[in-house]
Order: sequence, then C-alpha cells, then structure tokens
Amino acid sequence: MSGPDSKRARHSTDSPRSSGFTTALVEEGVSPVVATELDRRLSIIEEDELQDTTAHAWSGRQLAGYVGVTVGLCLLGILLVIL
Repeated sequence: MSGPDSKRARHSTDSPRSSGFTTALVEEGVSPVVATELDRRLSIIEEDELQDTTAHAWSGRQLAGYVGVTVGLCLLGILLVIL
C-alpha cells in the first residue's frame, strides 16, 4: 500500500488526542467536524515527528561540525571576493 492511505493505516488510532483542543476550537466558532478532523490530523503529525530521528536535537559534535563548515565556507567566500 502506498500514498496517503498507507500513512493512515499505519496509525493505531484515529481518535482525537484531546477534547480540550477540539472544544477550544469549537468555542472560537470552528465547526465541530472540522475541529475533530484537525485534532486527528495533528495527532498523526505529532506521532510521526516523535518517531522521526532526524527531527531530534543535534548533539554538540553535530552542531560544532555544522558551525565549523559554515564558518569555513563563509571565510572561503570572503577570500574569493577579496581576490
């Protein structure tokens, strides 16, 4: 199975994660059906992000490498402009 349906099938629950969020949206004038669907979709996104290892914070070593490469490329660019 591929496409949007495969992502939907992967998730164990289609129930909203919190009624407080839905209630707050309804109180602001959003349709209850739309509020419930939005809450369900946000739950799916939240679950995917928690499982995605690339979304986690960088370690000190990764951050230092990124900063080092960035500074090095900026210095190289400045050197090329000067020459």
